[in-house]
Amino acid sequence: MKKGFTLVEVLAGIFIFVLVVGTATSLLISAFSAQKRALSIREVIDGASYVIDYMSRAISMAKKMGIEIRGDSTICQVPEASIGKNYIVENGNRKITFRTYKLNECQSFFLEGGRIKETKAGQTNYLTPESLEVTNLKFFVYGDNLPDELQPKVTIFLEIQKKGEPQTKISLQTTITQKDLDF
Repeated sequence: MKKGFTLVEVLAGIFIFVLVVGTATSLLISAFSAQKRALSIREVIDGASYVIDYMSRAISMAKKMGIEIRGDSTICQVPEASIGKNYIVENGNRKITFRTYKLNECQSFFLEGGRIKETKAGQTNYLTPESLEVTNLKFFVYGDNLPDELQPKVTIFLEIQKKGEPQTKISLQTTITQKDLDF
């Protein structure tokens, strides 16, 4: 009797080896894909959380508009129809403007080119990084008409995703009330 393996045994061994290595490789690739997706979603959540928190804090501290409010170097002029209001929403609800509590200057948040921008003291800055794309931003104001005896509140609706990765899209909505009583 000769010692060794038959062709069938060798082929069966190779088949089992390839099957085990292929399965392990497939699991490893799936794990890397899941990790990459999780990191992308984390980046989107972090960016969205920051911008929602920043806008919420600023919007909640808004003051009533006047004809002319002088700040450090800025003049906040508003249309006469907006005098006595806390917020001006324009551009299809994609832009909100309000008077800041501290320096009596106008501050605006708006969507431009897939990114959220802020204008304050005459300077414009991006609030979202280039790696993220804002697909929708809307502001809805309630209780801003006098004398409605309602505390003004603003609802922000935001859809954001990682650029070029629509599977990372998330939608957020929050409602902020003004901290000062509206008399």
